[in-house]
Amino acid sequence: MGPHGAHRPTAVRARPADHHTALVISLGDDTLSPVRAVADLPHRLFSSTSVTRWHYNTDQVPEASTNDHIGWVRTPATVVDRIVTR
Repeated sequence: MGPHGAHRPTAVRARPADHHTALVISLGDDTLSPVRAVADLPHRLFSSTSVTRWHYNTDQVPEASTNDHIGWVRTPATVVDRIVTR
């Protein structure tokens, strides 16, 4: 129990799921998601063999598009194409 009788949740580390797959996309201009965090999180949730990583480099961004944390959603074609073709 925490102060004032409040229950404090404990961190739960689930066993990685062997039957799920994940495409983890990191963005070259993303200043809000640390590279180590993006690399570590999927391995907490999925088995290492089921994780595919793709780093969307700045040199892959079409003109008038962006690959920052939020802006890529406004011009998602490159990311969508990568998801559909994998």
